[in-house]
Amino acid sequence: MHAPRGALPLLVAAALTLTTASCGNPSSPGAGSTPVDSIEGTGWFSYQPPPAATPVTTDPTATMPGARAMTSDQFWAIVDRVASPDPEGAAESLTSALEALGPEAVLAYEAQFVEQMKRSNTYLHLAAAEAVMGFTSEDVFVSFRTWVLYQGRVVYDAFVSDPDSLAEHGPDDDEQVGAAEELEFTPLDVWSELTGRDPDDEDSDLPDHGAVYEEPSGTPVDASRLASRFPRLTAAYAGGSPESPAPITRR
Repeated sequence: MHAPRGALPLLVAAALTLTTASCGNPSSPGAGSTPVDSIEGTGWFSYQPPPAATPVTTDPTATMPGARAMTSDQFWAIVDRVASPDPEGAAESLTSALEALGPEAVLAYEAQFVEQMKRSNTYLHLAAAEAVMGFTSEDVFVSFRTWVLYQGRVVYDAFVSDPDSLAEHGPDDDEQVGAAEELEFTPLDVWSELTGRDPDDEDSDLPDHGAVYEEPSGTPVDASRLASRFPRLTAAYAGGSPESPAPITRR
């Protein structure tokens, strides 16, 4: 299953609205993160910072497996080389980097992208996005997380562990988040270009890209408590109402 692709109507309520029903206990947004606190009834939960990543000391493309497997270190080595607040520039750099790897390694990269995106797909992270821009539709939430991921490993790991940490590293305007859709689909575009195949074909046997659109895990955060839960984000951004979108505006 692959999510349909098209122009992103950023901050327009035409996108599907995320359900506000609870989906159960929050799951850990990342390997190596340990739940350390919970406030009953609010859906808030915090995590210990993940352990420092082991630096990649070799060129990841030199040892890239030919089969569908890629380590997180190899994935982040590529992301860190192309990371930028400008999604269009990052997408151009990412395209060049992936074209040099070959189709199997591109699939491996796509699989890692899907796995990494799961780490921030929680209602806590959705609430953080709403502290920045008010109502956040399903598509916009995916683009928001994609933009954060392409700020590099350090920023993304910190966001996964503590969404409020994004206050100093978050987007400056709507265009940055809207254009991140291009980064979301770059691996599939490169794979299609290298193979001449349509990634939407049922027999394409690609990683399940649709997983990035799954309902967030955890419990919805009470909208009235965004300011107390995300003091740095609400101090850094004008924000908006969870019922309606608002332009991303730094204070």
